[in-house]
Amino acid sequence: DRLFQVDAATGASAFLPAVDAVLAKRPKHCVTALFSATASSAGDELADSALGPRRCVVRVLPPKDGDANPVTQTLEFVGEEKAKAPALLAAVRRGAATPPCLVFVVCAHKARSVAARLAAAGLRADYLAASRPRKERDDALRNFRAGRTWFLVATDVASRGLDLKALNTVVNYDAPWAAPCRNQPLGRAGPDRISPSRPRRRRDS
Repeated sequence: DRLFQVDAATGASAFLPAVDAVLAKRPKHCVTALFSATASSAGDELADSALGPRRCVVRVLPPKDGDANPVTQTLEFVGEEKAKAPALLAAVRRGAATPPCLVFVVCAHKARSVAARLAAAGLRADYLAASRPRKERDDALRNFRAGRTWFLVATDVASRGLDLKALNTVVNYDAPWAAPCRNQPLGRAGPDRISPSRPRRRRDS
C-alpha cells in the first residue's frame, strides 16, 4: 500500500516513478495485479495509471477512506518507555485489552520482550517477527488463529498482509510515526484499539 501512498503536501506518490520503472520492464504478454487491503480513492487513481484502462478490479469489501468498521480508539499516556508493559498488563486486567489481541511494536527485539512479559504474567502470548524461522512464524500464527494463543505481538513489517478474523483488540504498543502506519492495523481490529504513548514521540490520537 505504501507504494501508492499519496503525499498530502504534493499530491503525488514518491514511489510512483519506481513503480513505473518496474512496470516498464514487464514482458509484452503478462498479467499485472494489484492487491490492497486499504485502498483509497487516491490509490485507485494511481492504479489506473499503473495498470491501464483494461484493468479488472475485484473487491471483497467496498474500499473507502477511513475505518472500514466501527472501532473504539483509546490513547493511554504512560509517561515513559518502561511504563508501557505495566500499562498493557493493567489494560488486560481491567478488560480494556481483551483477547484475541494483536500488539504492534517497532522491532523484533521488543516483540520478543513484550511477549515474554505477557507470558510471565500468566497470559498465553507469542510473537511474530521476520527474524524468526518460517516454521516458528507459521506456528505462532496457527496457534493464534486457533485460540491457543491469546496475545500475538508483531512488528509492522512481519504483520503486513495478515488476514486475522475476529480480533477483539489491536494495541499500538509503540505509536506509529505516520498516519498510514496507524490506519493499516485499524482494519484488523474489532471494537477496541489502545495506544500507550510516552513523551517526545509522535502521539496516536
